[in-house]
Order: sequence, then C-alpha cells, then structure tokens
Amino acid sequence: MTLVDPDRWIVLRRRVAIAGRVVDDAGVPADGGDLSMRAQPPATPPRRTARRGADAPPMNHFARLHETRVRSDGFYFFLDLPAGDYLIDGRDARGRAIEPRSISIAPVVGPAAKRLLGVNLVTRK
Repeated sequence: MTLVDPDRWIVLRRRVAIAGRVVDDAGVPADGGDLSMRAQPPATPPRRTARRGADAPPMNHFARLHETRVRSDGFYFFLDLPAGDYLIDGRDARGRAIEPRSISIAPVVGPAAKRLLGVNLVTRK
C-alpha cells in the first residue's frame, strides 16, 4: 500500500483527445444522449512474437470501448485516448441515432503537436 504525504499535492493530468457537438440537420444541438467509441483493428494485424509463443491467442486490445455523455448543450468529449482509428456512434436524448463517424487520432509527438481533435456529429431522423 502506498501512503501519501498529506503535505504534498497529487497531480493527475488528463487530456481531452476528441471534443465536438451533436446537432440535428437544422443545426439545433442535441439536449443530451450517449456516445460510444470503439477502436478499429489495424488493416494488418500485429505479428506474433516468439516471446508470446505460436499458441498464444492474439491480443485484442482493439475492441476497447469508450463511452461518454452528450451534455444538455450538445457538447461531448473523450479523454485520454491512444493514437489509432475509431468509430463513434450513439443516440441523442430523444432516441435518434447519431450518424456513425470514423476518425483517426495521430500520435502526439513533441510539445507543438495538435492535441485536440474536433469532431461534430449529426443525428439521423
């Protein structure tokens, strides 16, 4: 068990990776809802290494699911996503489907790299 010195601060840093707004065809923001995002597998699967062995099952960390809520003003955000390809979809508060959208997050390289990806989504009637 790790004990924390009460005279020191614990700093937890999070990073918004994707943010945007959910609107309908007329541009009216959604008044809530749920979004889910699933990582898409790469076009070429990772090769097995001798260390893992030929009989080891392939690692399936690409099926990881991330979820977030759409706020009452239509805005949403996802935190701390690794680089990769993703598919976002969901439903607004009225139950209308949000059009699925494929996005790619580039690796963060250096302090000048773009750290936030803006993606606006549209509900389907």
